[in-house]
Parts: sequence; structure tokens; C-alpha cells
Amino acid sequence: MSSKDTVYYAVKDGKTPGIYTSWKECKEQIAGFPNAKFRKFSTREEAEKFITNTDSSITINMSPLNTGLLLNYLAIDGSFNKKTETYGYGGFLVVKTPEYDKDNLPVIDEKTQSIVCTETKTYPIYGSGSDPEMKIMRNVAGEIQGVKEALKKAMELNLKELTIIYDYIGIEMWATGIWNCNKVGTLIYQDFCKEVMKVMKLTFVKVPGHKGILENELADRIAKYSLNILDKQSDVDTVKAFCNNEISLNTALEKINN
Repeated sequence: MSSKDTVYYAVKDGKTPGIYTSWKECKEQIAGFPNAKFRKFSTREEAEKFITNTDSSITINMSPLNTGLLLNYLAIDGSFNKKTETYGYGGFLVVKTPEYDKDNLPVIDEKTQSIVCTETKTYPIYGSGSDPEMKIMRNVAGEIQGVKEALKKAMELNLKELTIIYDYIGIEMWATGIWNCNKVGTLIYQDFCKEVMKVMKLTFVKVPGHKGILENELADRIAKYSLNILDKQSDVDTVKAFCNNEISLNTALEKINN
């Protein structure tokens, strides 16, 4: 390829940010990376500007959360019913079967910035509990329990990697051992996650709660649905249909965004 035909792939957010001159190298840096940001340019100068410029207006991915490049991910949240002193959890596990190219890398659609899949399955995760050792943590107990239940499903499906999207920092800090555990519930959670991480790579992505990130908003509503404390009937109808596999994940996200 002559210098005139050379293209430059600028990876602003990826495994190793930088400028690459082949799509194969670029894909290696963005596949499975949460909220990866990249763009193709005809000159190195433009590519360098894209990486160093902090103005997000030049970024293709304007969504607050891009799950398109994630192979498998879990969005989870917790809630608490004060009247019944019951904690609940809600969310969904998304498992993708990607197409692979000749280099055994997932095929990525540059325009949509998403992995091309032959199949995508979604598993609603929800439930509640009232264990005395857990309920003192209120909604945090729900979020912890939700992660555990989802990881059990992921193990059943023999997943080798999973990205966990959450809004309470303890979900990551306890799981990775960065925070000490001074409650029975958090210690059990930490031990469970340690065992899972022996056979599955876990990536944690914190998002701000109640800030319009649709995956988190839906997880929040499912958690409340598990406790029968959803306020809006339209939300009840949407979550019920989603949990019963009557509507797709995309449809559920669209409905809660209206």
C-alpha cells in the first residue's frame, strides 16, 4: 500500500490507545473493551488530533455507554422495600456469538461500532431476599445478590469473560479485594467472586445511577419490579413483558427512554 492509500485508525479509548495502520491491529485494541472509542482517518495528523482532543463532539460514539463492542455483559442494580424490609435485584445478562474473521478476531462493523453477531441471547435476572445478615445493607444487598445470581448463570453458560455494569462502587471494590469486608454478606460475595475469577475474566464498569444510561435505568426498574414497588404502570408493563421474554432488550430500552 502506498503512503497515499495508507489509512490511520486512531484508538482513543481501548486496550492500548494509539494510532494503527491496519484494521486487524485496531480490532485487537477495541474488541471487548467497554466504551471503546476509535475512528479512521486518511492522515496521521487528523488521527493524532482525535486522540489528543478532549472535545467529545468529534467522537463517533456519542452514547453514554456503548455495549456494542462487548462480547458478554451484565447490567445490574439493587433496590429495597422499606415496608417489607426486603431487598431486590434486577438486570440482564447479554451473551453474544460473534462472527470471526480469518485472524480469529470478532468482525466489527465500523459504522455502528459494534460486533457483528450470528446470535445474541438476553437473560433477565431478578429476584428478592430478606436474609437478616444481608438486609441491613438495604439496596446494596440486592445488587450484590444480583451479581452472584448472574455469575451463576454465566458459569452455567461456560462464559470465559464478562463485563459487569453497575452503579455502586462496592460491587467492584469487594469483588477485587480492594475494599476490606466487615459484613458477612460482603465477605461471602468476595469469596464467591474470587472463585469465579479463577475461570472467568471479569471487567467492571461503573456508571452513574439515575443519569439516563438506559441499561442502568432498565436494571433499576427490574430491581423495583422484583419488590413490587414500581410507580408507573407503563414501567410495570414494560418490565413484566421483558422478564417474560415477550419483548426484546432493545424494545424494553426504547420504552423506558420514552
